[in-house]
Amino acid sequence: MNSMSIKIWEEQAKKQLNGREVVLSLSGGKDSTAMALWFAQSNISHRRVFIDTGWEHPATKEYLLEYLQPKIGPIEVLHSPEGGMKNLIRTMKLFPKKSRRFCTGKIKMLPMRIYLEEQPYELVNAVGVRADESKKRSTYGEWEYSSALQADVWRPILSWSLQQVIDIHQQFEVRPNPLYLMGSKRVGCWPCIFSSKAEVRLLAEEDPDRIQEIYEFEKEINTLRRSENIEAKLVSWFSVGGRALPIKDAVRWAFGKGNKEILLANDREVGCMRWGMCSSVHPLQEHNESLKQ
Repeated sequence: MNSMSIKIWEEQAKKQLNGREVVLSLSGGKDSTAMALWFAQSNISHRRVFIDTGWEHPATKEYLLEYLQPKIGPIEVLHSPEGGMKNLIRTMKLFPKKSRRFCTGKIKMLPMRIYLEEQPYELVNAVGVRADESKKRSTYGEWEYSSALQADVWRPILSWSLQQVIDIHQQFEVRPNPLYLMGSKRVGCWPCIFSSKAEVRLLAEEDPDRIQEIYEFEKEINTLRRSENIEAKLVSWFSVGGRALPIKDAVRWAFGKGNKEILLANDREVGCMRWGMCSSVHPLQEHNESLKQ
């Protein structure tokens, strides 16, 4: 990541952009933050947006708007006309599933499309996606036209490794979202429907109020479905094999006997060791202290 490499990258990118401005999608995650830090070194015209789904951990929004924004520049906040995640679920009377991720289209893609359409000139949407995150993402190209957005999508750090992402944070002396130091692998939705056992354990240990909130919300949606004579099938935030897994059952599943994952390492130690930022202070407490400085 030296000055020569960014100069070459910048020249190539400007040819592809052909005068178009770039809008960076920031989620508060490590990859989109790394992308923003990379662009901060360039002379490529760009702006930054955060799509507020209403389902993030409060620390994520604080991280973006109170910690990161002063370091990289203004971040615009977008909202879906459908309302936040809870409003959408109440409207659909369903929870999103792996096979029915309506939340992505309605809460994330729709506000971005509206934003792009409202601009007086063409923009390119840049997203912090890396090929080594998953088998599916390894098949993505760096550039792609999105019919959903009616715009070109650019993945400028597609070939980056996790270590490169960590390195650029350290180069700029930027701390990661504190949820990573707690052991979370995802920081968009809190929680994500794709959460692992480790992430469900983290949620239960660090945010029991969120567990209770989801428990009450699941009851609300199932009561609503019964009152409107919708099929009696139980619905919940998590599901396994296509079947609902109510939040308190999900917690028991995550802490279940014979779970070898629990014996490997403390979840928080895994997170802070990855970033080389372990301390005796809780990550959220340390994050709050950094905002006061």
